[in-house]
Amino acid sequence: MKFFRIITILLFISIGAVLAQSSKESLRLHINTGDMEAALQEIPSVLNQNPDDFDVLMMAGDVYLDYNRFADAIKMYDRASRENRKSSEARLKLAKSQSLSGDVKNALETINDAIKRDEKDLSLTLELANIYLRADSLSQAELIITRAREMDKKSPLPYIGLGDLYFKQKVYELARVNYEEALAIEPNNIAAREKLATSYFWLANREMDDELSSVLFTRSLEEWNKVTQQDPNNAKAFYEQGRIFYMANQHSNAANALSKFVQLRPSNSEARWLLAQSFEKVQRYDSAMYHLEIVAREIDSVKIQASILLARGYFDIKDYQKAITTFANIDKDTTMEVVDFQRWGQAYLLLQDTVNALAIWDRTAKANPTENCKVMDQMGYIYQRILKYQEAIDILKLRLNYAECNDDKINIVHYLIGQSYLLSERPAEAIEPLRKSIELDSTFLFARLSLADALASNKDFDNAVLEFEKLIELGRQDTAKNNFALVQGFNKLAGMYMEQKKFNEVIKVGERWASVFENEAYPYLYIAIAYHNLGNGKSACTNYRKVLKIDPKNQSASKNLKLLQDSGSCDN
Repeated sequence: MKFFRIITILLFISIGAVLAQSSKESLRLHINTGDMEAALQEIPSVLNQNPDDFDVLMMAGDVYLDYNRFADAIKMYDRASRENRKSSEARLKLAKSQSLSGDVKNALETINDAIKRDEKDLSLTLELANIYLRADSLSQAELIITRAREMDKKSPLPYIGLGDLYFKQKVYELARVNYEEALAIEPNNIAAREKLATSYFWLANREMDDELSSVLFTRSLEEWNKVTQQDPNNAKAFYEQGRIFYMANQHSNAANALSKFVQLRPSNSEARWLLAQSFEKVQRYDSAMYHLEIVAREIDSVKIQASILLARGYFDIKDYQKAITTFANIDKDTTMEVVDFQRWGQAYLLLQDTVNALAIWDRTAKANPTENCKVMDQMGYIYQRILKYQEAIDILKLRLNYAECNDDKINIVHYLIGQSYLLSERPAEAIEPLRKSIELDSTFLFARLSLADALASNKDFDNAVLEFEKLIELGRQDTAKNNFALVQGFNKLAGMYMEQKKFNEVIKVGERWASVFENEAYPYLYIAIAYHNLGNGKSACTNYRKVLKIDPKNQSASKNLKLLQDSGSCDN
């Protein structure tokens, strides 16, 4: 029994060791493939299984340092340096983390202790210089970098150190020169190339000449591209490329670079915000909205701006209900731009909710009339269509109050006002705006048609006839273009004469009408009815038959012809 217990214990220990090794390799794989998010999530469990493993502690420190979690990085590197007191790398990274956290005193103690243990390690000496650089002790840093150059004149590290010194002093041209010197010695030094790319970026930002600035930005992009070729999972390189492309308004390229960055760093909301804006700029709304929804939840400072882009995106992909809901929520928190009020109202209209569409547009039209000229036009049309004529008149008159709205369609506005008066049975008030419309564009026949109607309704028949006749004269110049207005002109003039029992005038109008539209039934019907009323049965029957030849189902012509035939009047 004791033997089996020992075997069980040994087996348990063996399985535990295998699991610990497996988790360690999983962490290493995540780091090597650039999946730092997964690595970050795995650290607690891997540490639990490998609490004293030097490699695990170092990897954990590297991940925390990558995410600027300096306190956690310090803990990991401190534990690692205790596990392996001979490791210069552990002490260097511990000092770097302490320095980045602002703890200069302990950083100096740590790095100086490491240098005492290994005075020939150039990287330790240069990290001491970096600590002074971060603390703005530039003279101290320069002395140490100069000493480092004497230690190894063939190493790229002192040139990187000098580049960092000049970069700190914002002497970007000298920084660039030294980073290039480092790369001449060691072309695959990624740190030097990253810093060279960054130097080009700042040189471009400072350059006043646009053409030269563009060249420098391009050089920066080229260097970042070399970094990604060497290290396809270098998140920083993709971010910097995306940022430069975005600044240059190359939003499609920005979206491609930032997409890769967000894949590598999905928790970076600021980069996701830049990515969402890039997608929105190139009208890739489906892609943009996925990221905008996340940004709106995660970044309070841009929540409203992200929500606005989200609402616009919903509108553009025709998800009008979501657009309405999002615009309504934004409206509670801020004053929206005019264009967003316009889209909000349009979304309601496209869902056939006219009442809410008009309510939203009314708010923006009255608050910002000069920016809503076309919206007021549309409101006028809609109010007229739903029989709210006074509302149509009011909004269109508001439009007329602003010179900024005086475009080449202003005659239409006067026409709509006049027509609204006419439709609301106020013909006397319709006359002035309709005359104004004609004054602005004498070829617009619908204004003349409505004016003639208004004059006739106001019992001013002589002037009504003049307007109908002018309409017919103008309309006959292009019967194809003016078909509807011309037919209406003949129809209304004949109808007016019919009401006045001026049957001979009806016949004249009908004959002119038929000469223009010989395949229309109505001119012959008017002629037939006029002859019928004059007691000329023969001519009436002739014209009723013409109607039925064109329109066999015309009940008025059929009924009246039968009456005349039955009475024997067709022969008289």
